[in-house]
Amino acid sequence: MSLVYPYFRKGIIMQYRDRIHLETESDIVDFISRVTPLGCPVVVTDSEGMRVNAKSMLGMLYAMTFSEMWCECDKDIYMYIREFCAE
Repeated sequence: MSLVYPYFRKGIIMQYRDRIHLETESDIVDFISRVTPLGCPVVVTDSEGMRVNAKSMLGMLYAMTFSEMWCECDKDIYMYIREFCAE
């Protein structure tokens, strides 16, 4: 379930944050295909402040090196990414 609290990322108030788990390149392709049509910025961050565009294949391949991944968005997109959310 999404954590809901206001915080700032590059001038945008991001309110929803879900911990995600992606293991394979096919997981990445499926994840990107789900978030790309959304009409809002979606970023993936780690616990150390690194962040990538969740709609970018290159960015998401880099995110595979993160110790943990968090999907952040200004809208609740949990229903689109729930199969990738860590319990």
